[in-house]
Amino acid sequence: MGEFSPFHWIVVLVVVLVLVTLVKTLVSGGKPKQAVKSVTPEGAMPTAVANEKFCRECGSSIRPNAEICPKCGVRQVAVSAGGSGMATTADGKSKIAAGLLALLLGGLGVHKFYLGRTGLGVLYLLFCWTFIPALIGFIEGIVYLTMSDQVFAEKYALGKL
Repeated sequence: MGEFSPFHWIVVLVVVLVLVTLVKTLVSGGKPKQAVKSVTPEGAMPTAVANEKFCRECGSSIRPNAEICPKCGVRQVAVSAGGSGMATTADGKSKIAAGLLALLLGGLGVHKFYLGRTGLGVLYLLFCWTFIPALIGFIEGIVYLTMSDQVFAEKYALGKL
């Protein structure tokens, strides 16, 4: 059989990138979100629509990807995407996708790249031949899938390391 040549490593890397792209597409439903204008009768409580959410403290309308309310300054926690019941971070990273990537491709660190932790992803790649990252990735996959939506969203929020 022999050793892996640089060509084989490139092929593995391309396959991993294709799988990550496929998972992202499947998680997002394969279609972009469209803006929907909301009309709220006077005195009625506002309800969120596709491209809008409300501050959990003051109730003012804010952008869906806003981390901090511009009116009152309270940090917002993203828990679900579009009311689908699927936990996501502020930048749209899915708890289910991260868990499945960790379970299936954890030895290569794909879940770390997906969550924006590139340094750890490279570390997993460097030591993938030892199968230690595969064991750790499997355990992390179980942890991701069993942690609460709020804890996942807080831990893996945009900009956190």
